[in-house]
Amino acid sequence: MATRRRAQKKHYRLEPVSESDVLRAADMAIQILRITGTQDLDELGRALSEPESAAASKLSIFVFDSEQLTLLSNHAKDLRLLRNKPTVALSECPVCHLVSAVAGSVTKCNLTNGCPGKPAKSSVAKRVEIPLNILAEHQSAA
Repeated sequence: MATRRRAQKKHYRLEPVSESDVLRAADMAIQILRITGTQDLDELGRALSEPESAAASKLSIFVFDSEQLTLLSNHAKDLRLLRNKPTVALSECPVCHLVSAVAGSVTKCNLTNGCPGKPAKSSVAKRVEIPLNILAEHQSAA
């Protein structure tokens, strides 16, 4: 009887879809909240403080590069506004560059009096599978 090889676990990366840095960070953060089933970053932090938690296990198949980690770190203050279920996203005005939490659609900037900007809203980062050969290269470089 032939020995059975254990299937290698698939790994993924998150690919933000928004344009600006703060919204790209929000794209990733909201996907992380969805994946882990946590409500906000405080709950996520508590869950990840337990190495054997379900949240830590669910995130273990994701690979984050230094650019993504820097993006999340640089915008941590704004990301604290995000919520999962019901989803509260971020919006950023391209004119006055202010960021706010939004639960619905945004049609005009109401953060600065008379601002003509039309804010962009964060979305949800895509889950992209990392091919095994790329994963091996990444792991050998780390």
